[in-house]
Amino acid sequence: MKEVVVVGGDPGGAMALAPVLRALQLHPDIRLRVFGYRQAFTLWLRQGLDVEALPDDRAVDPIEFVRDDAVALLLTATSVNGVDHERSFRRWASWASVASVAVLDFWSNYSARFRNGSNGVLELPSAIAIMDARAHSEMVAEGFPAERLVVTGQPAFDAIETFRAAWSETKRREARKRLSVEMGCKAVLFVSQPLSEMAWLTGSVGAAIDEREILDRVAASLEEIAATDATEIVLAVRPHPRQQLEQSDLPSGSHVRVMLAANGEPWPAVLAADVVVGMTSVLLVEACLLGCTVVSVQPGGNATDPLPTSRSGDSVAVYDVAELTGALRRALAPALATKCARSANSANRRVAADHIVELVLMTMANQGARNE
Repeated sequence: MKEVVVVGGDPGGAMALAPVLRALQLHPDIRLRVFGYRQAFTLWLRQGLDVEALPDDRAVDPIEFVRDDAVALLLTATSVNGVDHERSFRRWASWASVASVAVLDFWSNYSARFRNGSNGVLELPSAIAIMDARAHSEMVAEGFPAERLVVTGQPAFDAIETFRAAWSETKRREARKRLSVEMGCKAVLFVSQPLSEMAWLTGSVGAAIDEREILDRVAASLEEIAATDATEIVLAVRPHPRQQLEQSDLPSGSHVRVMLAANGEPWPAVLAADVVVGMTSVLLVEACLLGCTVVSVQPGGNATDPLPTSRSGDSVAVYDVAELTGALRRALAPALATKCARSANSANRRVAADHIVELVLMTMANQGARNE
């Protein structure tokens, strides 16, 4: 039986790897050892996986946890969080001649996930599973060798079509009731994320989007719409798993009820909303695939927008905040919601987890052949 060691920390990577790990658990010749830290540890436990904890606040030496002669392959997420245990384990795998596969979960920070902060060298695994051809071309342009990049799709998206098909108006009413959204009221879900923190970690502070400023502007625009259009609006704010928000952190208004929506699974939350608003979260992509009306607010981001749904037209991109109120007013109109749902529901989807399992098996076989 071959041992596959798995390491992950950030929530996006953990959710991308979860369906892959469930599939690998069923393989008769593979034994998993899963190491999680930060949000990944809790998320994987909730998925029913047997997870060993890595420390959240200090570096580790992988040889404290694994023996190189017992490991057939290292499978990692690609976290950027300042701890970055995935990097340490990938360095160990390279030193120990252990095959390794990293799974990318989003269209940004490619180099920051792999580049050595001391010497600027890309420290690469045997293969990187990536989402699509766009990620491939962008990574090659940043200096990644094309032969290491394998387009597999994003496994966190695999269950979306099944989930959407099982959704019903009854479930939607129940989800809206949990948000205290009355009949005839419009619900807007704001998907927050710690972009300021990410900018600091990746050294791009000058180009950062201020998530609090965007939330304030969204709330102000909805206030104007509610007042002028006599529309009752609830703005529900969903924090990123890396954020700690309280109700007191949120903006307040006289026409819009602003509430914290930190609990519950994300897909029912977006399907309960009339409009989903955010910046560059992967949940916005998932919301589009679920058929939701999505607005992405990225001031000055027309040249750097990472969302594939902006290019496809499945989400509305706002690069000038002066246009935000108009974009939200149009998004709240039923005609746009119907258009977005029709476009998203016709999207072609792949079973990415199966492709990554195949990549894992192939990478192990190739490494075994080289070691003979």
